Amino acid sequence: MNKKETAEILAILTAGYPKYYKDMNATELQGVVSLWSMQFKDVPAEIVLMALNKAISTSKYPPTIAEVKEKFSSVHWEAYEMINRHYNTKALSDKELAFYKRVCEETRAYKFNKRAEPSISNMLTGGNEVKQLREGE
Repeated sequence: MNKKETAEILAILTAGYPKYYKDMNATELQGVVSLWSMQFKDVPAEIVLMALNKAISTSKYPPTIAEVKEKFSSVHWEAYEMINRHYNTKALSDKELAFYKRVCEETRAYKFNKRAEPSISNMLTGGNEVKQLREGE
């Protein structure tokens, strides 16, 4: 998710929780956009939006980044269920099936690790720690 997509998603939070964001100045809002963008840089905006909508539907307060990440697991399993249902009933179009497969694949890393906390080596190497360790040998 890039900064423009992040700003669009955070506009949803601002609309849903106007009292929380009303006293933030432009610098503070830009900081929020930067943080959310960094935390979700490897996740497509539409998947963050799905998880955000799940979090919003059950919270009186704006969801945190961690709460949105926790919802990736349920997004994954719902997509997985739709794929399995399709193979039994052929209820989805090819386009819908491709969408659910993509959602399932994109959220695979989050299905068991609710917080999806990155390792230090992952943060330092961008996920290429095995390759870089082999190159250093």
